[in-house]
Amino acid sequence: MNALNVNVVHEGVTYSADVMTIESTRLGIEDHGIMSAMLHCKGDGGGTGVGGYGLDQYDKEKGRRVGHAFGLQWLMQVMATVGVERWEKLPGSRVLVLYPHSESRIHLGQVAVGIANVDTGKALIFKELAEEWFPAEVPA
Repeated sequence: MNALNVNVVHEGVTYSADVMTIESTRLGIEDHGIMSAMLHCKGDGGGTGVGGYGLDQYDKEKGRRVGHAFGLQWLMQVMATVGVERWEKLPGSRVLVLYPHSESRIHLGQVAVGIANVDTGKALIFKELAEEWFPAEVPA
């Protein structure tokens, strides 16, 4: 359990946050064929995987999955938010893992909705980035 009850306000929305360290990352094709990335984060008393978004898309004409600009933008925004210039530099970085606002300090079972930089407060809300690329497809 996190000892601190941290809140982050981003564009008028309050999020609950856990201070965590990125222990490792995964960037690659999952067993069902979708390209994705994951930040494996650890904090006081627990850990979580952050990410898991599909970074590619299925192309009907080609009959296979192909790269998508959203995927590259997601990777770039994660690095910019954390404050590194290379994906390999992410492990060891401290971040705020963001969740929908709650008075509870325990986020067990909740899905992280974004990350923020511990020092600068710069935040990346994954849904906001997805809405830029897929406005009609992102659920409310």
